[in-house]
Amino acid sequence: PTRRSSDLIERSAAASPEAGQGRRLVLLDGVEDPQNVGAIARVAESAGCVGLILTDRRAPPLTAAVSRASAGAIEWLPVARVTNLVRTLEALKAARFWVLAAALEESQSLFALPDRILTGDLAVVLGAEGKGIRPSVLEQADHRIGIPMRGRVASLNVSTAGAVILYELLRRAEGAVGPGSAGR
Repeated sequence: PTRRSSDLIERSAAASPEAGQGRRLVLLDGVEDPQNVGAIARVAESAGCVGLILTDRRAPPLTAAVSRASAGAIEWLPVARVTNLVRTLEALKAARFWVLAAALEESQSLFALPDRILTGDLAVVLGAEGKGIRPSVLEQADHRIGIPMRGRVASLNVSTAGAVILYELLRRAEGAVGPGSAGR
């Protein structure tokens, strides 16, 4: 079931992150394909994110197709729908979340971001394929991140990009804990 964004923000602020890790939320801006939303939900849940935020418009309903694509993760991952993504990001920033936006242009390599940023509470914004993140939403980002591309293809599918980003955040957070941490 979907929740109000304020409930999800409050729950994520109250959630206890694993040692050395901050809380992670994923926000989708205009991702309309149910397969992509499901795949992102699957990755977000498996990477330990505390929730997924979708917009009321430009996001599919949480149907059986989304559930299948998520391999059932959508049943475990809290989901909220919001009318205004910019206001939601402002509320997250007020709750001390850093906002990372995946952007092709004007971005810093995900792999070059300082650890101090990546170990706090993070709101990760992913945009629609083709259009990317809307400018008004992108303006809210504390950091614009990109995934270095070496081949001739200019970008990754949004769910693949989400997987790379979320697992790099998880890898870096676990590395910050030190030897002997869980999952190592």
